[in-house]
Amino acid sequence: MDNVIQIRSDYALKHFNFQNILNFPNIIVDIDMDFRVEKENIESDFEIVREIMKQAKIITIATSPYFMDQTQAISLIKQLLHE
Repeated sequence: MDNVIQIRSDYALKHFNFQNILNFPNIIVDIDMDFRVEKENIESDFEIVREIMKQAKIITIATSPYFMDQTQAISLIKQLLHE
């Protein structure tokens, strides 16, 4: 069974239902760093994303070079990966 769960807004992230992913053993998480551009407090978002990542079999991270400075993207990735 294939399912796609897309989180495309702050509301969707803050109200994510973790039960949606617990029943699926092969979760692929695709993170777009430009989703976090110009956010003041991203740490609370990263806490949620980290929990989702724990369920993932594969994680991809897009640095979105056309939408954000790559130095900023790498800095955010480091922040995300280093709780």
